[in-house]
Amino acid sequence: MKAKVPKDFKAPDMTPYNGTSDPSHHLSNFRSRMYLTDASDVTHCKAFTTTLTKTAIKWFDNLPPRLITNFGNLAKKFLARFSIQKDKARHAPSLLAIKQGDRESLRSYMKRFNKACLDIQNLPTEAAIMGLINDLREGPFSHSISKKHPTSLNEVQEPAEKYINMEENSRLGETSKTEFSYPPRNKDKESRKTEEQLTEKPIKSSLNFSSSRSSRHHIVVKATDDSSNLSGDDPFRSFPWFQSDSEIQWVHEDRITLFTADGLVQIGGSITPRHVSSSDVVPKTIGKDRMLLK
Repeated sequence: MKAKVPKDFKAPDMTPYNGTSDPSHHLSNFRSRMYLTDASDVTHCKAFTTTLTKTAIKWFDNLPPRLITNFGNLAKKFLARFSIQKDKARHAPSLLAIKQGDRESLRSYMKRFNKACLDIQNLPTEAAIMGLINDLREGPFSHSISKKHPTSLNEVQEPAEKYINMEENSRLGETSKTEFSYPPRNKDKESRKTEEQLTEKPIKSSLNFSSSRSSRHHIVVKATDDSSNLSGDDPFRSFPWFQSDSEIQWVHEDRITLFTADGLVQIGGSITPRHVSSSDVVPKTIGKDRMLLK
């Protein structure tokens, strides 16, 4: 084959054949692309070699010289060499193995079933309908289609699309409810959070101390033996103050003295009880600075 290939000829753009798939598919694809070029037989042979790779091109390179006389001869030898890779012929009974899964959608099942039908040559319509109905999972569509007794694939495909849409809309509604549903409120966590917030708030003292110009402010309470006058909730009952010769003296401590235009002013501090004897008690004074309570 010494004939030259036309300069304006472009080799077909297709996936190279590597010898691992059905050779008839590759040959049919090549012929359909070359048909539009109106190329000669010699051009067919030379162009076909550009679509081979790996094992397939090695096979072609090892062919004896002058063995190929035309493209028909090359196609026959090509199919004979790689015939072992041809897809096994499928028949109608093979459709019975295509069953709808327990959680498989109707759309997915119909897609698998239609693909299997395409792989079967000369498939009878009755066999396809029977296989489809028998392989369906029990549900609304299987019950509906079994009562209608369809006689063509079109009578099966149309209601199938209807039930597919219903199934997908139902799933979409369930997904929307899941996305926008609010989780149940946990009352225990809310009550615990409220308690934590309350404990974190600072406790304000109910004792208000007014400013005073004196250096010390004393409140003296004299204790008596008559404990009946004291409340049972008296916080000072645990202290040894119930003696006839003792008195309680409350003294301001840790106060801050400020110099103001009105004079010295003391602020802050705390009141601390002091247990003193009668001889050490501060004398009774009536005034702004000292007060004696008996």
